[in-house]
Amino acid sequence: MRRNRYWHIMGLILSLTGTACVASGCQSIHDKFDIIQSQITTSESNSTEPGLYEDKDAQYTESEKQSSISDKPTMEAYTQEDKNASEITKTEIDEAEVAATEKEVNEKRGQTLSYEEAEEIYCDLIYEHACKRDVCREDDGTLGDFSMDKYPYGEDTDGRYSIYIMDKGFSDVGYKISDIDGDGIYELLLADINSSMIYEVFTLEGDTPKMVLDSWERCRIDYCGDFILRTGSNGAANQEIIMYSLDGDIERAELLEVLMEGNAGRPDDSIMYGYMSYKNDENDLGQITEDTFDNYQNEWNSHKCIVPDLKSANDYLTDRITKAAAELN
Repeated sequence: MRRNRYWHIMGLILSLTGTACVASGCQSIHDKFDIIQSQITTSESNSTEPGLYEDKDAQYTESEKQSSISDKPTMEAYTQEDKNASEITKTEIDEAEVAATEKEVNEKRGQTLSYEEAEEIYCDLIYEHACKRDVCREDDGTLGDFSMDKYPYGEDTDGRYSIYIMDKGFSDVGYKISDIDGDGIYELLLADINSSMIYEVFTLEGDTPKMVLDSWERCRIDYCGDFILRTGSNGAANQEIIMYSLDGDIERAELLEVLMEGNAGRPDDSIMYGYMSYKNDENDLGQITEDTFDNYQNEWNSHKCIVPDLKSANDYLTDRITKAAAELN
């Protein structure tokens, strides 16, 4: 049944096609089918889109392809940019941490204090010297305990108020408040107004004075302009002359030493002269001749001078005591 219906439909199509061919002047059905097939093939060819049935890049020239490729950021470029950004960020963080640390250290050491603030602290310290001198005197006039019990002190000190001030008073004592080593912190020098001798050197840790050098019975400190000399002895068999630089800090720079009378295993009649640079010799004392020792010593001693621009400690104390008495009245 279906087969008869199929041929019936095909017959209608052929009949209609034949009628169309006659109307259009075609000589045969085959000719019309050729025309229709040709039109279908032409239409498919014109409607084909680039990239649908062929390579998309075929529509571009070679230079355009290269330009397109070069314009696209590569993964390596992104990686390098991220790396550079990371390094910059790390550098900024490191610098910020260093700056914060330096600021904290400077604040602790007193670098943020003005001259007026430092002067007030140090003048109170001078007054403390006078008070200590009054209370350390025994009934017979001799000196009692005058240890530095109120303020910290460094390893290159005796740990006491200078005996020269405690014993003789302030008549020949001058003081100077200055940043002598260029680290931004004001130091206090208590020194002799008639010679190069320095009695005490203080720096600031926050708002607290700390003694860093002093003169006492077996040690003398001398001012030499650009440096400070400390001449001392650890006993009859030993003498040391230490140069302290004033370049960013008060620190040991060079050492001259004399060892004698069998010290360190040498014969009793032997003397050894030594020299050391703390910055270059790594605490290794090298032996030198006596002439070389004398040349060093004479050169260093030639720089000794009175501390310039000293103010009278005695005048300051007299004025302070007078004002305090007037306020009581």
